[in-house]
Amino acid sequence: MILTILEHDRGALDSAAPEALAIAQSIAQQTGSPLAAALVGGDEAVAAGLGAYGVQTVTLVAHDRLGSYIPEAWGCALALLVEKLQPEAVVAAGTDRGNELLAHIAARTGLPLAANVTAVQSGSPYRVTRVRWGGSLLEEAELDGSPALMTVALHTVEPAAAGASLSPAVERFMPELDE
Repeated sequence: MILTILEHDRGALDSAAPEALAIAQSIAQQTGSPLAAALVGGDEAVAAGLGAYGVQTVTLVAHDRLGSYIPEAWGCALALLVEKLQPEAVVAAGTDRGNELLAHIAARTGLPLAANVTAVQSGSPYRVTRVRWGGSLLEEAELDGSPALMTVALHTVEPAAAGASLSPAVERFMPELDE
């Protein structure tokens, strides 16, 4: 499974979500793996709309402590979800929030993180192209970890087009979080 962590606000996907979905779709096609998504505090309507992007399963992450954006709590909840689902790769948009959350997951799991990815070739290890030095350099790198963690550089990939007619399965995940 390829897991995409998607941001949303007031019932609408963040504008960077289709870019993250484009890279996740590419990895899913290369590996023959199903495409899944996670929404912290998401609702059924947003989840249902993800079927248009080929998402087969959506996990709604919910807990009383996840109402406001608290990076450590969200990162902990998502790290627990990654541990539970054991995806092959985890992808998020390279927004401030997406980078921060994937950094928390990387720190909690001890896995490497490739930020600002523009292209991916699956394998062991993954080969990624990523933006460096404020966009003046493209770096080819290997990402060796399972799952592979990466964020997608904003405005560098063609956003995924909505066009599929899937009805994704919606699951709920209630992580155990303490103070």
